Amino acid sequence: MGLPGGYRVLGNFPQYNGPEPFAEVFDGVALANSEYSNMEAFLENFSDGSVTVRWMENQLDIMDATFIHGSLIFLLMFTEVAYY
Repeated sequence: MGLPGGYRVLGNFPQYNGPEPFAEVFDGVALANSEYSNMEAFLENFSDGSVTVRWMENQLDIMDATFIHGSLIFLLMFTEVAYY
């Protein structure tokens, strides 16, 4: 990965105007779950180089994912889900 294409100096200040955050996914990952449509994400755990996010719906744990800084690989772990 290098400097982004929109990086420039305005006056004496280096600046990068990123894309509209709600218009596209930028240098990241988008996750979805077709079984659940109203999940909320919560920070479950963190360290110097990673974060673990937990998705829940109606107080039910749906899935966890651990994102590691500087890596395109992430660990996605599904929790036990009760199907009715």
